[in-house]
Amino acid sequence: MLKDDKIAEFKICHGVMLLLYVIEANCVPMALINVHTGKILMKISFDQTGREIEFLEQFNERIMFKTRGNPLKIINCSDRTTHEASSFSPPEAFIFLYEKEKFLTLKEGRIEIWTSNGELLTDFDKRQLCTRMDMNGEAV
Repeated sequence: MLKDDKIAEFKICHGVMLLLYVIEANCVPMALINVHTGKILMKISFDQTGREIEFLEQFNERIMFKTRGNPLKIINCSDRTTHEASSFSPPEAFIFLYEKEKFLTLKEGRIEIWTSNGELLTDFDKRQLCTRMDMNGEAV
């Protein structure tokens, strides 16, 4: 049971939990915890001063975050490496492919496939692959 009034949100993925704490002095404190043992795997925080958080997700032992005007940062907590993806644009939706260590992003009908280290594998030549439909089945 978590008993900490400063926890703002949490995410769980394959036995690892990301705790997001209340922003203090423009810093976003986080902790990655092993769900089975309760052991803290890593504590980090990043300065959010004047920057809107556009994307913040956990992908297994990786923490992925992007603030406006900055590249996507991927922190691998198991080996303490950091990768950046400067061409990453915050998606409308995303799907994690856990066993493949990849993720899909969807935005404005376009789909991209990324590695868990932030490499763009394909953008399907920037083609629009799907169309949003309204409640009457009409393309939007």
